[in-house]
Amino acid sequence: MRRVLFALAGFAVCAAATAQDPKPVPQPEPAPKVVAQPNPNPFARTRVAALEEEVEVLEAHRDVKKAYLKAAEVTAKATAKLYELLKSQNAAGTGAGRELNEIELSYESARAQVEIRAAELKEVEVKIKHAKKRLEEAKASAARPAPERGGRGEPEPKKADPNP
Repeated sequence: MRRVLFALAGFAVCAAATAQDPKPVPQPEPAPKVVAQPNPNPFARTRVAALEEEVEVLEAHRDVKKAYLKAAEVTAKATAKLYELLKSQNAAGTGAGRELNEIELSYESARAQVEIRAAELKEVEVKIKHAKKRLEEAKASAARPAPERGGRGEPEPKKADPNP
């Protein structure tokens, strides 16, 4: 019985002490920390620089292809003129038929070269288009902030179970 009375007395003293303590004033919740990340992906700048370089190289390659196309067009035009000249001479009876056949084949070959060079130029232009698209996407992703974890509406990431 003594123990019970001693326990009750101790309980009464603790209850009286807590009743006299002022209640704590509720503090407003601090705003969530916003961690500024200047660049969420440390390799973004390097990737953007590499893609810019790729676009520049492809544009230089396109200029080379344009020059090849122009050279092929000039060759085809010169061969066409020579073919027309030999054709008119052959019609007048002063030209050789063998030379006319050779020039005709050269003219057809030159026209085919023009088509090949045009297709090569188009291929490089398509590569430039895709490289520019990748560059714009990389620039946009480099400027985009990293998503915050544990904010409102987003679940906390699951923690690994220490006892597997």
